[in-house]
Amino acid sequence: MSVDPKFHPKIIGRKGAVISQIRKDHDVSIQFPDKGDEQQDLIVISGYERNVEEARRAIQQLVSELQEMVSQDVRLDPRTHARIIGARGKAIRKLMEEFKVREDTESHDIDEECLLRRTLSDRAVGFQVDIRFPQPGSDEPDKVTVTGLPDTVDAAIDHLLNLEEEYLLSVTETETLAAYMKPPSRYGGGAGGLDDSSGGPAKGFVVRDAPWNAAGNKVGCPGVHS
Repeated sequence: MSVDPKFHPKIIGRKGAVISQIRKDHDVSIQFPDKGDEQQDLIVISGYERNVEEARRAIQQLVSELQEMVSQDVRLDPRTHARIIGARGKAIRKLMEEFKVREDTESHDIDEECLLRRTLSDRAVGFQVDIRFPQPGSDEPDKVTVTGLPDTVDAAIDHLLNLEEEYLLSVTETETLAAYMKPPSRYGGGAGGLDDSSGGPAKGFVVRDAPWNAAGNKVGCPGVHS
C-alpha cells in the first residue's frame, strides 16, 4: 500500500510500539522502505489475505486521523501553567477525562502512540488532543500548542482560557497578600518600614531637654541611636 512517507514515523510509533501492535493484532508482517529505495511511499504487508486487508484498513484509518489534525497556539500566562498541569499532572489528567484529551508536557513531539493505540482498540476515535506546554527557558513562555481534530481543539482551547482566567485571579490575590505580608526592611521601606529620604539607616530616638542636657550640667548623656 502507498502511504506518504511523512506519516511513516507516526505509524511506526515511538520505539516501534504502534506498528508492533498492528502486527500483533492482525498477525501480519509489515515492512517499511529502507533509505535509498525508489518507492519511499510503499509499505508491504504480508500474511493471510483477510489479515492483510484488516491491517491495511487499520493503517488507512490512522492516516486519515492524522490528515485531519490541526494545530492551534493559545497564549496562557506562564504563572497559570503549573496550576493547569497540577501536581504530578493530576489536574491535566482530570482534563483528559472530561474532554478525552491527551497531554504531553515533556516532549515537543506529538505522542502518536496513545492516539493510534486508541484508534486500533476502537476507543473514542476523534476526541484525541495533544497539549504542549513550553519548555523551561523557551523564547515564548506563554505559548501553548493544542493539536487534534478541529472541533476538539476549539473546545480544549476555550476550556484552557477559562482556567487561565480563574487561576489568574488566585495568582493576583496571592501576590498581593505576599507583598503586604513582607517584613519591613531594617533600613526602611517595605510594609510599615521607616523611610529615610537620605538613603541611610533610619534614625533612632533622641531625648531632648532632659535634665542632664541643662545648661551648666557637667554630666552629659549623648543621644541614643538604634
